[in-house]
Amino acid sequence: MTATPLLSTITPTSTSTGTPTAATQDLSGTRAVTMGMSPVAPLPEPVTLVISGPGRTTRITLVGPPDAWIAAISAQSGITGIDGVITTADTLLDDDVRPDPLGEGYLLLYTHLRGRAARLTAGAEQPADGLGFTLTHSEGEGRDRAARRAGPPLGR
Repeated sequence: MTATPLLSTITPTSTSTGTPTAATQDLSGTRAVTMGMSPVAPLPEPVTLVISGPGRTTRITLVGPPDAWIAAISAQSGITGIDGVITTADTLLDDDVRPDPLGEGYLLLYTHLRGRAARLTAGAEQPADGLGFTLTHSEGEGRDRAARRAGPPLGR
């Protein structure tokens, strides 16, 4: 399984001619994330994962190996605004947190949208060992980054 860092990345910008000119960091905030409560394992029977995000609520049928789940979740990401990864010890969140420092492999869902407007919920419609999500939906919420202001503190 391949690690996908979720850390804010530095993205090259370019001129109107397409020539790279500088790099800017996305500081608009953190994505909403939620992670399963136990490491993943292949699902021998289909399980329905219900996810709600900035786009809408959808039901995704998951079965087989965890990599197949990521493909199914990604296929709906244009509608839901949510993607997923199977964590490794190298997975980083936007705020530099490693959600799986032991590399056990959890299903982690995250929004494309950043900041406090980013919200998501996820849960299973039926119990399933190996998914990590239960009938009780878990929630995630993005955060805005603290603004930095040049000059002395306010009130001076």
